[in-house]
Amino acid sequence: VVDTARRAVALYGFQEMSTPIFEFTDVFKRTLGDTSDIVTKEMYSFVRGGDQLTLRPEATAGIARAVISGGLAQHAPLKFFYYGPMFRYERPQAGRLARAPTAASRVAPFVFGSSAAMRSSADGAASSDTPESIRRPTVET
Repeated sequence: VVDTARRAVALYGFQEMSTPIFEFTDVFKRTLGDTSDIVTKEMYSFVRGGDQLTLRPEATAGIARAVISGGLAQHAPLKFFYYGPMFRYERPQAGRLARAPTAASRVAPFVFGSSAAMRSSADGAASSDTPESIRRPTVET
């Protein structure tokens, strides 16, 4: 499935982005909101060495953090795709036993900066001022 997704998104100029499975909890609280259902009910969070960490419930916050802290925002629009497990706590239904953490794997595109990025040509062409490392997806065919 992932290999098929890689080939498909490469046709449209998307580059693979990997995010950590563990992030600082504040990354999700800032982007999802302190009172969202994900933050208040569904995240697996814990304290380790004084840091509050969370198993990623979704990838958008991690990608946004990487783009901003890595200085990539100046090259927007950017097109990424991600895949991997996303962890969310689900309460068992009445009369059912609790189960292990839910780790749903997900493959999804992510566009940062402008909807114009979605309108690029099918050959993955990018503007001439886009850095080579962003223009060329790291996909093996």
